[in-house]
Amino acid sequence: MPIPIIPILAVSAIIGGLFTLDWYYTKSKAEREEADRLAMRWFGNRFQDLAEYQRYKIQQYMDENFT
Repeated sequence: MPIPIIPILAVSAIIGGLFTLDWYYTKSKAEREEADRLAMRWFGNRFQDLAEYQRYKIQQYMDENFT
């Protein structure tokens, strides 16, 4: 009998999310605001890096195929 990996992973992700929410909401308001700032700074940097990489790849594609 095969092991149902996907349902096990889904339940694990849900439980992990619940623990994360519980952890987040047990912090003080100042700690939550600091966590929010750190998360937005990290996400913003990753998004900017991705956008720069995408621009580079598009420019490279255009140069290779249309010049």
